[in-house]
Amino acid sequence: MRALALALALLIALVPAVHVAAAQDDEARRTAREAYRRGEDAFARGEHTLALAIFRELYERTGHDAVRYNVGVCLEQLGRAREARIEFLAVAESEAVPAETRAQALEAAARVRARLASIEVRGAPEGAGVTIDGVRVCALPCDELIDPGTHTIALDVPEGPSEEIEIAAGATRTIELAVPVVASDEPTPPVSSRGSSLGALTVIGASLTAIGTGGVIGFGIYTMDLKSRFDAMPTQALADEGNTMAALTNASIGVLALGGALVLIDVILVVTSGPSEPSPAVSLEGGTLRVAF
Repeated sequence: MRALALALALLIALVPAVHVAAAQDDEARRTAREAYRRGEDAFARGEHTLALAIFRELYERTGHDAVRYNVGVCLEQLGRAREARIEFLAVAESEAVPAETRAQALEAAARVRARLASIEVRGAPEGAGVTIDGVRVCALPCDELIDPGTHTIALDVPEGPSEEIEIAAGATRTIELAVPVVASDEPTPPVSSRGSSLGALTVIGASLTAIGTGGVIGFGIYTMDLKSRFDAMPTQALADEGNTMAALTNASIGVLALGGALVLIDVILVVTSGPSEPSPAVSLEGGTLRVAF
């Protein structure tokens, strides 16, 4: 308490300089002095929460780190060592206060540091915000100082996990927090044969193509042979037979063309259509093409 009282006394001496730097008229200086005295009186009465509010408002109005030191003193008295250390370190790095005050702030920061605990928060997803008692303080992975006592550590994400801990001054605690991966309840659709294999039209078309090809070759060769025999010795019988073979050859060409068209149509359907039911089974039984649906 003696050190705190000396700190407050030192800052009272700095108030005129604060006001000269921060305000331009007598009314502003008078208002700032009154606020400082009210904060000092509240602190002296042990009303540290009220003093903290007054000094914080005064710091926001003046922006001077001499007042910020008093904010740190009030936080320390309230047992909020982590926040007090932040204020003291800011004053220790400020060029707006005398060197003696900066040194005193550095000593205060070391004093409250000894009252703190340490937490190491690990988990997933990396970069997720970490909250301590509902206030976001860092992101994964996170190493942070914390006041001793009971705290709730959580990830600041939708449905983020949390853990309540009890930690003592000087202790170090490692916490693992990870957002659970939720498996989808939707069934995986079956893989259809459509798109990966050809269907009944290809089987039929291939069969017709084979029959047509055989007919073209067989009937065509026989037709050419008849023509040669007719040229050597023309007879009506050879002419009639030649016409019949020519007609059969043309019919075979038609069958061949039809088979190729069916295969082409099936290929187009496979490429352009989506998943479908499995293709019907096709078989050749007793010279008859049978399709089982």
